[in-house]
Order: sequence, then structure tokens, then C-alpha cells
Amino acid sequence: MTITTTSSLLGKENNPWNKDPSLVRSYWAFEAGDPPGRTFLLDVTYRNSKKSHDAMVDALEAYFAAGYDTPRDKSNNSYVAPLTIDTAAIQRQYGFTARDSHKDALKEDRRPQTALVYADKIESSCPLLLSVLRETQRLVAIGTLHSRVVEDTVVSADRSDVQTQSCLLKKGTSILLPVTNAHRDPVIWGPTANEFDANRSLGTQPHLCEATMKDKSSRKRVEEENDLARLRKAAYFPFGGGKRLCLGRYFATTEVLDTMAVLILGYNIRAVDGGPIKQPMFGLSKMTAATARPHPDADMKVQIERRGGWEKVI
Repeated sequence: MTITTTSSLLGKENNPWNKDPSLVRSYWAFEAGDPPGRTFLLDVTYRNSKKSHDAMVDALEAYFAAGYDTPRDKSNNSYVAPLTIDTAAIQRQYGFTARDSHKDALKEDRRPQTALVYADKIESSCPLLLSVLRETQRLVAIGTLHSRVVEDTVVSADRSDVQTQSCLLKKGTSILLPVTNAHRDPVIWGPTANEFDANRSLGTQPHLCEATMKDKSSRKRVEEENDLARLRKAAYFPFGGGKRLCLGRYFATTEVLDTMAVLILGYNIRAVDGGPIKQPMFGLSKMTAATARPHPDADMKVQIERRGGWEKVI
């Protein structure tokens, strides 16, 4: 996955990770050793992490200096920064109940033992899979958005269950917005905001039906559901928002969905006792992390076996 992802970003022929597979180990050693905080003793206390980081920086400097990604006359102005896709997925029983629907997103190739996943069909063919991904992202996103107020702005609460409150944001003020606060607000997501609900994204899609709109009570219920759907859409930003919206969000989402589709179709994945996989507890987040990780003591052991007919298919 590391070589495939970096090749998609940097090109297979000149990809440093493809040329030097040891960089794969360097990346994961750096990621695993990335500290939860930064101190002046970082180079001493986290030597392996720094060594791995330096190896990747050297490789990327050589890549950009060679002009593989930019014209040679502009390569000196290139910013060298690792581009990482940090994805955590919660695997549970419902993730595998939609297996039949995934087949609609596949097209058999004429070559033996080959199947292609068409990413553009997954959203329409596999709504439950997409809902599982969105719910996972809602719970694991722990980043903080940073913005600056460009003009004096008054923000007011627009909720019927609380007294109207207003807050003045002064021009030039820095705003730090933890994603977790919006993603786990019980007013927006309900009393189960801290729990995983695979169907959460399936039940709050805006809709207006002419038949139901004739009935007053039904019309009110539909309007409330539409308001809730719009509110949740505004409060959901695992890839950031505004001018800082992640440019690689579609790439990352497609990569995760394709991988999940192949795993679900080609493998049976169960807990060691044969039952469904339980959601692990989250561990302490690292300073640079944008997503939560399972707790180090969480039981992550599973049974993985090929499904019949998929033994020779990746």
C-alpha cells in the first residue's frame, strides 16, 4: 500500500519508495516513533524516528531536485514535505453484510483471476460501505482547524432548545476549532454521538416527497429530517474546511473504499473467537496525528481467510 500510494502521487518510475524499498520501513518507523509532544530533546529521545525522517527528506530532496515533479528552474523553490495518508478504519460485522452489493462495483476482466474495482460505482452500489467509512471518519478525526477572523463577526446560536447567545469574534483573532467537538456533539448527532452507528449516514439524507408533503405531520417530520441532514453536513469535516480543505480527500477516500471492497469480497475476517470484531478503545493521540489510533493494549487479533474462488485474486 505504501509503494502503491506513493507511486500514485510521485510516479512509479521515479518514486523514491519504489526505487528504495527500505524507505517503506523508514516511513513506518518514523510514524510509529512520532512523539505525542515536541521538546528540544527530540533528536535524542526519538533517535530512530528522526533517522527515518531524515532518510525520507533526503530521498524527497533528491526527487524534487531532479525535476521529476516540477521544472528544473523551479525545483529550488519546492517545499519538501512528507505527504501522508493516515487512515484508521473500524471493522465490524455490518461491514461484511453488504458483500453482495459490492459485486455491482466490480467488472470481470478477460484475464484469468483478475477483477477490477470501479470506484465511481461504489457510492451508488454500496451505500452501507460508504456510510461505514463516513461514520469511521466522524469518530476518528481528531485534528484542529486553524483560522483567522478577517472582519468583526457576530456568531449566534440558532437552536430552539437553548437561550440565544451571541459571541463577537474580533478581527485578527485566531480561531482553533477541534474537529472532535463538532463530530461528537449530541445536539447534532444524537445521544449516541460517541458510539459507532453504521447506518447513521443512511438515515439523514435530505428528501422531499410530494405524497408525504400533503400530510401536515409528515411534512413537519420531513422538514426536521432535512434540517438535521443539513446540520450534520455542515458539522462534518474530517478533511478540514474552507481554504484549507484537503486537496487529496477524493484520492484518500477512493483508496480506502477500493481497499475495503477488495477485503470484504475476497476475505472472511472475524475475531479470534469467530464472532464479530469489536470496536477497540482509542489510545493517546500524537501531536501530529489527524486521526485517532487504537489503544496499544487493545485486542486487535483477528482470523483472516480467503473466500472460496478468491484464492488467487489480490
